Amino acid sequence: MLALVRRVFAEPGKRVEFELRAKHRDGRFLVFQGCVRNLLDDPNINGMLVNLRDITASRDLETQREKMEEQIRQMQKLEALGTLAGGIAHDFNTVLSVIQGFAEITRELFPDQAQVEYNQGQILTAVARAKTLVEKILIFSRRIDKERRPIPIGRVAEEAMHLLAGYLPATIKISHRFDPTVGLVMADPTEIHQIMLNLCINAYDAMADTGGKLTLSLVPIVLDAGQAGRVAAGLGAGSYCRLSVSDTGVGMDADTRSRALEPFFSTKPPGEGTGMGLAVVHGIVKSCDGAIVIESELGVGSTFHVYLPTVATVAPTPTQPMEAPPRGTESILLVDDEPQIVEVFRTALTHLGYTVKSFTSPVAALAHFRENPHGFDVILTDQVMPELTGVQLAEEAMATRPDIPVVLASAYEEQDALRRIEQWPNVRFLHKPFERLTLALTVRKALDQHQLAEEKRGRNSHH
Repeated sequence: MLALVRRVFAEPGKRVEFELRAKHRDGRFLVFQGCVRNLLDDPNINGMLVNLRDITASRDLETQREKMEEQIRQMQKLEALGTLAGGIAHDFNTVLSVIQGFAEITRELFPDQAQVEYNQGQILTAVARAKTLVEKILIFSRRIDKERRPIPIGRVAEEAMHLLAGYLPATIKISHRFDPTVGLVMADPTEIHQIMLNLCINAYDAMADTGGKLTLSLVPIVLDAGQAGRVAAGLGAGSYCRLSVSDTGVGMDADTRSRALEPFFSTKPPGEGTGMGLAVVHGIVKSCDGAIVIESELGVGSTFHVYLPTVATVAPTPTQPMEAPPRGTESILLVDDEPQIVEVFRTALTHLGYTVKSFTSPVAALAHFRENPHGFDVILTDQVMPELTGVQLAEEAMATRPDIPVVLASAYEEQDALRRIEQWPNVRFLHKPFERLTLALTVRKALDQHQLAEEKRGRNSHH
């Protein structure tokens, strides 16, 4: 301020602009934009002309705009990460298909060697675990939809506990009580993991500086209409499981508590967190027709109660004996731009009795098919390929021969492709990576369906 006064006195008649920050008596800070002109040398005025304009609101809007731009940049980063994750998962699925295919073929070729059998079993178990991991990556990247089904939430919660044990430092003491009578909830296991991990990481953040105690509980609870309404607006009467996550951290004041579930709201310094963790939890819980309630007090800690509706117990599916893969003698046109995938599929199908003509170029495969469209009984093609996608190849092939059965394989379920093939009764979808049995069953069903359709057309032509 002293420098401003010196400038004004040093330059009579010149307009000097400035910005002033002042504290209001209620504790708020106000921002003023002003200008001053030294008119002390003017005999008619002999003073100073000062104008002030309160720009606090506009400055707040500018700050909000900057925050919004930063949030948009963070969302773009997350979107880019999701796209990258989807691409990596697609390539990883291709690798898994090769490993799984050759492991199954090797196990079949050497059935009497115990060590080979054991080794191949270990490989296939690892592939199954990797497939589950890839599914989670694809869900994150929104390449596949979550599949909600009745799941035992207690068991999923126990799995999440094991993950937490390796993440939290020794300064955080964990205790839990999961009631074994808690039933099933309609959800995807990944969603339950997200709920627990986000709530527990949020609790850890509240205790990071001082350490503390993290307590989890899972209990069944039945609410009548009045009780449900007091828990949360719009919550209906019924049976619920209540997942509670408590911490002994810094707690929240009323304002923070009211905003805790808002997207991008965070009490962390800039650059430390996206403010999306609790918002993701809230979105999952609401989509499951549940509710989330926060209890918190400054200096005491916080408890998050998640209410999820339970569903009737589903009878367990009886274990089926291992099925032998069906065989055949038909001719298959195999198309995939990955040479190793071609080799795996060709070997597997040849061992099942089929005659296989394979291509790594969809354009070359289509040209060969057009030369002899009735020389093949089914087309097995990958979806994501250069020059022609699997859907485009199927369209071109069916333009030449409308009744040709097609099996479309892909490492992830592309919704546009799935919507298009739904209109074609002779096209089936096969999700990579898949077991040899699944491949054999899908190809056989496509061939049998075509044969039944041919027989039906033959009968109709005789009437």
